[in-house]
Amino acid sequence: FSNDGKPEATIYANDCDQDVTWATYILRHPQHIDRPRLKAMVQLEDLLDMSAGLYPIKKRWHLLKKLLWVSEPYTNARADGSLHAMDSDAMTALVDGMHRRIRDTLFGRGREVLPDDRFEVIAEFPRWSFIKEIGTHARIGVAQKGIKAFVSLVAYGPKRCRYVIVRRSRFMNWFPLEEMCRRLNEAEGVLANDTDRWGGSDNVIGSPRSGGSQLKPEEVLAIVRAACDEIAE
Repeated sequence: FSNDGKPEATIYANDCDQDVTWATYILRHPQHIDRPRLKAMVQLEDLLDMSAGLYPIKKRWHLLKKLLWVSEPYTNARADGSLHAMDSDAMTALVDGMHRRIRDTLFGRGREVLPDDRFEVIAEFPRWSFIKEIGTHARIGVAQKGIKAFVSLVAYGPKRCRYVIVRRSRFMNWFPLEEMCRRLNEAEGVLANDTDRWGGSDNVIGSPRSGGSQLKPEEVLAIVRAACDEIAE
């Protein structure tokens, strides 16, 4: 795509998370794609994204700490709840800020962040757990504990809660996200044409993005258990 000989394209994204940030940086700065550090960090981000954050980090802690510093604006906004109130301008500003951090990291001016991987196990089952996120990098702690599938209470409120349900791989059919999603939307009373609903991808689903969930933790737990038990029968 070009405009008077200059490369030009319009990029559309519905979030400002880590994979969007790295992808848009590469599209904006193709001259940096051969830098070894960029390749290594994009590969690590890809592994984390494909495994819903459950990739077992072992010898890549030095890269992980740099990756966490780059994405710190996003993870902080997600943790304090401000992310869900952002409009497109605010999300663009967040991405631009992370792009500056990527550039600093590539040229030796970046920093590192130690992961705050604290979480609390609310309920534990043979192959999955119900947890409450405490630290901003709770999934790293979950991965280190060997948990491969879980329901996470991200935020708790008197009227609305936010949840994420994760499995490491889409081949883990014993943790049926699609069926859970259907049952959770039914319990919420979400209409078929309502875009603010439970949804996500093959290995991650979450509660309605804008409004959150009206379901209490014990209700979500019961729905997830019923979906898993039906598969096991």
